[in-house]
Amino acid sequence: MIVKALHPNIEGNPRSNLTTKAVSGQADLIIQNASDFAVDDHLVIGNPAEELTEIKKIASISGKTITLSANLVNTHPENTRITFIKYDQVKFYKATSVNGTYNLVANKSIAIDEPHTLYDDSTALSTDYFKIKYFNSDSSDLSVYSDPIGASGFPRYSLKRIQDAVYAKTGDKKESYYTREEITDWVNEIKDDMVNQIIDSNEKYYNTYENLTVDSEGEASLGANFRKFQKMFVLYDGVNGVRARKFEFEEINDFSQTFSQEYPGYYFRQYKVGCRPKGTAGTTIIQVHFEDQPDDLENDMDEIPKPLRFYMHVVMDGLMAKAMEKAGKDGRSDRFYKKYQIGVQNMLEEINNLVLDENRGVRDEEEDVEML
Repeated sequence: MIVKALHPNIEGNPRSNLTTKAVSGQADLIIQNASDFAVDDHLVIGNPAEELTEIKKIASISGKTITLSANLVNTHPENTRITFIKYDQVKFYKATSVNGTYNLVANKSIAIDEPHTLYDDSTALSTDYFKIKYFNSDSSDLSVYSDPIGASGFPRYSLKRIQDAVYAKTGDKKESYYTREEITDWVNEIKDDMVNQIIDSNEKYYNTYENLTVDSEGEASLGANFRKFQKMFVLYDGVNGVRARKFEFEEINDFSQTFSQEYPGYYFRQYKVGCRPKGTAGTTIIQVHFEDQPDDLENDMDEIPKPLRFYMHVVMDGLMAKAMEKAGKDGRSDRFYKKYQIGVQNMLEEINNLVLDENRGVRDEEEDVEML
């Protein structure tokens, strides 16, 4: 198995440009401004994932001249970008399970002239997992672990594979025009749009419940994924849940009103839910049934939620609309967006037809029981 490690992100790092061509075999770089660099810093000379780009360490600085600790391997023209990079190596770790103990199996110099730094493990099993850490060979600084990478690879609906697909479809194979961060933002925008449309058309999907313990005011904070309430139960002393009716918060201020545990009520206030009667703090539970917004994708292994993963062609049309919009190709962006809209509507029809079939089956069963 070949494990691919992405390069550390250097966007926003201190940088400058060569003012004079730097020839292969020399150790000096003459740049526009060296004030942001220091001895023992590592520099990326060129752009990541481009041929001839290399990483070198600073041995000394004099004015605008940087002397490297080793001679250049390649020749770099005037105006070549010079960028600080915190790490110059990648450490690869392996475990026999996703939550197992990760042991160091390889230490590789960052292959900055390639899209990834590769590690080939011929002994890997399909059940193995890998993690990486970035390493500074001079200061011994070590990054935190990456997300786990399964030896079986990333599924096509994982964030990493979706990003790779965008690069392939746009021809940006060197990842020089679109950043993975902006593609991630697009993925989450499209995920939210598709999920919201599914929820609006059918409450069967993304519904869940959460038990919230009330405080002395009879209130509890709603979870971060709460989207839209469906129903509410109040469990006094944690038992005998009674469905609650909704009333406005102002009704709580009616001190002449008597509340009964047999007919509890609930209200919303500042992203909190409260109940009356208040019950006993720490033992009274409000069971909130609500529509759950799936979490954003952030890490390589994160996956698009069901049922979106069965409609990856629709997701890709939405992503291509955004990519073409950034590229200034408005006509192509509009065409992809129209395909995306049609794809979402087809998805909703298929989902709702499934639900209608299921409901019809339930009604038929009930009718058969009545006939018996």
